[in-house]
Amino acid sequence: MACRSMADLVQRDVRGAGGMKRCRTARQELATHEAGHLLAIAILSDLEPGPFEWRRLAAYEIAHVEPRPSRSFDWETPSDRNLLIVRRAVVALAGGAAVAACLAPEPSGDGATLDVIYQTLGRVDFELAHEWLTLQRYDPEQGALELEIRRLFREIATVFMTAPRRKALTQISGRILAHLEAADAACLDAISVPALDLLDGVMLGGSHEFHLRETLAVERTS
Repeated sequence: MACRSMADLVQRDVRGAGGMKRCRTARQELATHEAGHLLAIAILSDLEPGPFEWRRLAAYEIAHVEPRPSRSFDWETPSDRNLLIVRRAVVALAGGAAVAACLAPEPSGDGATLDVIYQTLGRVDFELAHEWLTLQRYDPEQGALELEIRRLFREIATVFMTAPRRKALTQISGRILAHLEAADAACLDAISVPALDLLDGVMLGGSHEFHLRETLAVERTS
């Protein structure tokens, strides 16, 4: 049976808190998820991470790391536009890919259906990746977007399953957990941790470049 479309997946999850990032997840999963975002930003060129932000709400916790361009991108230049789009899409997908690589019973992104990817990412990251990929062209084709999300998710998960990257994810998530435990002990409901504190001394395993494929618009020449 064919998996549900992205529209079906997003429309299904309309509960108030369901749209909040990383709601009602276990601490280890939250930490691994955010470690994935941080690692992706760190191994991509032209991006740098903002601080790790965490907040405790009444029924759940939310966390966030914002990627920041370290250089100017010219949106009117196709090559620059494509670079920014794929980087932002990869960062959005990386949290779920880290969970798939490190916490799944049988770590693998190879057979992940769109439904599984949606559940692993959460609504916010899924929609963010979709929105960035949609910007690549004026006439985005739904099937191409779905293929691109699945392909990028598999590639990121594969990158994260290498020994150096899994070790890096373990180190970063461990530091996040330590900060959250300190927040608990101090009865804090919000913290902001500089990304460099979480990445300091971590061997990242080198840089890695990702590319658009399924959604890549063919430039027309006259």
